[in-house]
Amino acid sequence: MASGSEDVRRLREALAGLVADDVPELLAEARTEARARVRAVLAEVMAEAMLEQVRRSGRPGPPAPTRPDVPSRVSPSPAGHEDSLGYYLYGVTTSDGAAPPDMGGVDPAHPVSVLMGADLAALVSRVPLAEFNEERLREHLGDIAWVETIARRHEEVLEAAAARGTLIPMRLCSIYRDAGGVHAMLEREAEPMRAALHLVQGRAEWAVKVFNAPRPASSAPSPDQAQPDSGAAYLERRRQAQHHREAADEQQAAACESVHSRLGNLAARAAVIPPQRPEVSGHDGEMLLNGVYLVDDAAVSTFQDEVRVLQEEFAPAGVELVITGPWPAYNFVPDAIGVPA
Repeated sequence: MASGSEDVRRLREALAGLVADDVPELLAEARTEARARVRAVLAEVMAEAMLEQVRRSGRPGPPAPTRPDVPSRVSPSPAGHEDSLGYYLYGVTTSDGAAPPDMGGVDPAHPVSVLMGADLAALVSRVPLAEFNEERLREHLGDIAWVETIARRHEEVLEAAAARGTLIPMRLCSIYRDAGGVHAMLEREAEPMRAALHLVQGRAEWAVKVFNAPRPASSAPSPDQAQPDSGAAYLERRRQAQHHREAADEQQAAACESVHSRLGNLAARAAVIPPQRPEVSGHDGEMLLNGVYLVDDAAVSTFQDEVRVLQEEFAPAGVELVITGPWPAYNFVPDAIGVPA
């Protein structure tokens, strides 16, 4: 409250130093900026939710990347070149494993192909820049059907390519205007890409989410409890209920810590990424842990068995474990790789 009062005082002092005619203009600017921030948040939430929904449909999908899936910074096509084609980048692999899957890309009219760069190869397909420049991409975020279609095709290409060899996945809608831009990226980021490919070779990403299982509803109070004899009795029951909730929260926190530690011991790499909202995760319970694990292909059975053991062990704590995978290593590749300069 004190902080809020101080903010109000500072605002009043600042307004006192302004000409009265300036105040409405400043308020209008503040409202405009606030609306822009709200629109940006809503667009991010919608895109994240749609991507997760696509990945869950039919076959459970990978965890949302640690960074938002926002369109690349490709400027609008020059006048007179609205039908020019750019390159949609799905991922990067080694040149000796660069055979592209025999399928169409996000635009079915153009097949998936590769662009070679020394010992690396970029998995790409052509797309019309008139539909995939930054302005149009942000407009498309409001079209749920479009987002779902692109996300589904993006994932299908990645899954088909990952079945053929080691792959670094790129974020949704990484667009380059021409082949030169892709080649420049391969050259510029060759070293971190080689390191990433070495890290994920023979491994895949698995996700284990821990949810707060719904707690049983408390039984209805007995007649003598419905109207307590005294305020002291009521407060004591409230105190006990609060104590039980705190104890349950501590038990669940300890369970999450143990789950992540034990699964991390079975993985080459492990990380905790931000929990997803219920509208994104598709689960009614609160997400307590969103763990991702880079697991050797030879250790997958052991990893899955441990998840089952952990579920049985910590079910009394009121938690539920959900495992998904295998997926390309979205969360174990440096964020900057493949982002258009």
